[in-house]
Amino acid sequence: MRRYVDLCVFLTDIRNLDKILIMAKHLGYHTVSLTSTNNNIIDSKIINEIKKTAIRNNLNIVFRYEINTDNPKKLRETVRRIWRKYEIISAYCINKKIARIAGRDSRINILTFPLDTSVRDLFNDAQCSLMKAKSQYLEIRYVEIAKNTNLERRCTNLLRWIEIAYENKIPIIASSGADRPQNLRSPFEIASILTISGLDIKSARDSISTIPMKLIEQGILKTRGMLINKYVKVIRSPLCIG
Repeated sequence: MRRYVDLCVFLTDIRNLDKILIMAKHLGYHTVSLTSTNNNIIDSKIINEIKKTAIRNNLNIVFRYEINTDNPKKLRETVRRIWRKYEIISAYCINKKIARIAGRDSRINILTFPLDTSVRDLFNDAQCSLMKAKSQYLEIRYVEIAKNTNLERRCTNLLRWIEIAYENKIPIIASSGADRPQNLRSPFEIASILTISGLDIKSARDSISTIPMKLIEQGILKTRGMLINKYVKVIRSPLCIG
């Protein structure tokens, strides 16, 4: 039985958390990754409240930090500061320089690129070569696909990036990218968008289940200070509920 994962739900307002988790459970998710960005670091008191909320809703949760900056120095400093505090680290690559630096850093698990970018070759074979060497993942977000602006450009980038990732054997993760309950989407709705974009049904479903779950298992080991490699089996995280 598949365990569906939404690997990017932004924790922008703690007051929405209960509604978000209730909706995620209703939509069929097993695990949700609560994502902080920039200087929005979750403190221990909030983590305890989140754990209680997750238990009430019978959901597993993990914590993710996304670095969103155009400053290479800030990118490096942030990775150093938060690496072992979160199961998952991602970078939102708004330009080539950030993408290339992030692609060389094995501490960064996921790279996300703005679908409406006009930057030529932001995600290409050269970028894939860096990511593959560091066992990184490409993330596609539903909210980026569903925007009302620059539709043609976003569709063109989506189709091309999925093809490039597939050809270079870069694992694809699909997520909602939601920051409120109404922006969440079911695993099947997200998978259907990817199949329309060129992925086969199995790969599309894997992108919201087995692939992100594998990354979570590795992240759990990291936060416990244990050596990670592709042969290590999953153990329970102190931050993981359920």
